[in-house]
Amino acid sequence: MSVHVHVRDHPSVSNIQSMNTLNNQLSSQSTHVHVVKRDRHCRRRSHKHLYHHNQLIRKETQATNNIKESIAFQKNLNSDSTILSTSYRQNESNKSLISRTKTAKRPTSVLSILQRRSLSIYSNQNSRHYKDSKDNSTKETIESKITNRSETNERPDWTSFENRHHRKDNSNKKNKCSWQRIIISVAIGLVLSIAIAVTLGVLLTKSKATTNTMSVLRWNPTAITIAGSTGQKGNASNLLYVPFGLALDSSNALYIADGFNNRVQKYSSGQSFGVTVAGQANGSWNSTSSYLYFPSDVTVDSNDNVYVTDTFNYRLQLWTGGSSTGTSVAGTGISGSTNNMLSIVYGVTRDPNSGTLYISDTGNHRVMRYLSGASSGTVIAGGNGAGLSITQLSNPIGLCFDSSTNSLLIANYGANNIVRWIIGAQNWTLVAGNLNGSSGMTSNELNQPTDVTLDSMGNIYVVDMGNNRIQFFSYDQSNGTTIAGVTASNGNDSILLNNPYSVALDNQFNLYVADTYNHRVQKFLQY
Repeated sequence: MSVHVHVRDHPSVSNIQSMNTLNNQLSSQSTHVHVVKRDRHCRRRSHKHLYHHNQLIRKETQATNNIKESIAFQKNLNSDSTILSTSYRQNESNKSLISRTKTAKRPTSVLSILQRRSLSIYSNQNSRHYKDSKDNSTKETIESKITNRSETNERPDWTSFENRHHRKDNSNKKNKCSWQRIIISVAIGLVLSIAIAVTLGVLLTKSKATTNTMSVLRWNPTAITIAGSTGQKGNASNLLYVPFGLALDSSNALYIADGFNNRVQKYSSGQSFGVTVAGQANGSWNSTSSYLYFPSDVTVDSNDNVYVTDTFNYRLQLWTGGSSTGTSVAGTGISGSTNNMLSIVYGVTRDPNSGTLYISDTGNHRVMRYLSGASSGTVIAGGNGAGLSITQLSNPIGLCFDSSTNSLLIANYGANNIVRWIIGAQNWTLVAGNLNGSSGMTSNELNQPTDVTLDSMGNIYVVDMGNNRIQFFSYDQSNGTTIAGVTASNGNDSILLNNPYSVALDNQFNLYVADTYNHRVQKFLQY
């Protein structure tokens, strides 16, 4: 193979003898180097020459690697050793020549650079030949390629080689601003904007609804007495004696647990006197089925059946409509702590869907669940002794069943707070009052709460007995607002309360309060 290299004179080529010696070395390897002289002096090498100098070094390394691959390929072709022997020896010779060039001191003249460039191109041609031969499966094709390649005497295109490093390859250029990407970006932006707007709208609506609850629900601070007579106690049909629990039926008839009269009185809407629906009208007490002994709470179902906590008879009595006797549905009449016994019962509530009863077993610091028709209950809250931890209760009294969350709101009297206990959970969460059980009279504190109820919007109403007031807690708020009574002030006029015990709401959101020590029930109109 003959490689033609054009070499320009340089002052570093000091004599003709050195050039002849180099030509003789190249001739021994069947390489003809034609030296073309030019009379003018070369200028100092520019940065461009240095760039090509570095490129030639990398080409030399690549040629060496290609020869190594050719040797490995030849070793695998044992059956073709005869055909490839000539080419193999030729490559070994090239390898030796490149090794000598690599170990020798790197020349600085233009002649030396072009000499190594010609060797690199020759080696690359041989390596490409072996790669092509690897892709063919027959000996004839391999032999033909080697023979044709050795007989070809091509002159390298130096112009193409030089310019290869300066051309920009635009074949892989991507259109980063395609219409598809623009459309996708706009769509994603719109979706994110809508999501953010909806989220902000929900949050603002909820905040506005919470803020405006009190502007919608307001009560006249001056109450109307609808049952009993202020400061007068007695067992007449128009009098009360320490009224405790309250309940309303679907017609807004008011049921009152008339504690010290040992009876339950029903006041129909607009009536100034009551009718005895449980216990004895004369106020006598006993433990037989037709008597009560200090009833403290009452609830009514859709059939006007009355459930009464018969506190000191340690039982819960059911009085059906028009009946003169009651039936025990919980407790045995004897104080105890087993699951079929109760001790000082103060509160009751009912799940209207299932008929399940929940009873404040105050003396045992627990809440019991009685399924419809069951003679024994299950501890559903507390039962771990009196205490302030989240697994304990302390003298629970008032109860309210929240069907929307399947939970109980409990007036935790001894801990001065209201807690929520989800049915099936092992602990409560704080709703109002202090976590540590301390009492107080600020907007987020309570003092001996005795009852709690809930409206359809999730607002909570608490009887803060020790502070002589009714506190209103908007949904999910821990600061209350006084809507009835005056904080820490007791009295018997129309704006004051004296140890209130129970609270109820009718379907118009009018507020009913058992003003216990004033022996009356007060109604605060909503407006």
